[in-house]
Amino acid sequence: MDAKSGQILWQQTLRKVAEASPIIAGNSVIVAAADGRILRFDLQTGKETWMMEVKAGFRGAPAVSDGKLVVANDRGTIFCFGAKK
Repeated sequence: MDAKSGQILWQQTLRKVAEASPIIAGNSVIVAAADGRILRFDLQTGKETWMMEVKAGFRGAPAVSDGKLVVANDRGTIFCFGAKK
């Protein structure tokens, strides 16, 4: 949302609810959804730039540190995504 005008800049519709708040990391918005997808959107345009689907949903917010994305699903599995060195 534009801070001055209140105008919505972009929006996305998910297949299923995101039970946790999205996070902002750099120029990306990251959402862990209840349908088992982790999605990354461009902060400025709202365009989906990455998606990963696993076999269980997410109920908690992801975390980002040192260029890595960490999130746990509702089956007790923790995933860490990041650039390989």
